[in-house]
Amino acid sequence: MTEPQTPIANKLRDLIADFLGVPPAELTPERRLEEFNIDSFDFIEILYLIEDKTGLEIPSSPTELRGKIDCIGDIYRLAEEYSIAANRKQASNG
Repeated sequence: MTEPQTPIANKLRDLIADFLGVPPAELTPERRLEEFNIDSFDFIEILYLIEDKTGLEIPSSPTELRGKIDCIGDIYRLAEEYSIAANRKQASNG
């Protein structure tokens, strides 16, 4: 099992672990959401938590994203993609 390597992934791991009430070490990238009994409502809450606590804007709908996310690592990658996009947008505006 591997640990997340980026600052955003580490922050998400801690946020999601707190939300789920599990130790952060259990949220390795390869673990599937179903292993944590994350239902559609939990998934939406996790997305809003990510937006609220990280400042990332998640432009896709939760339903659209749920079809693309199977494991914890997918959440980490998604957040990285949105973080990179936000930084590029900020740089081009700045």
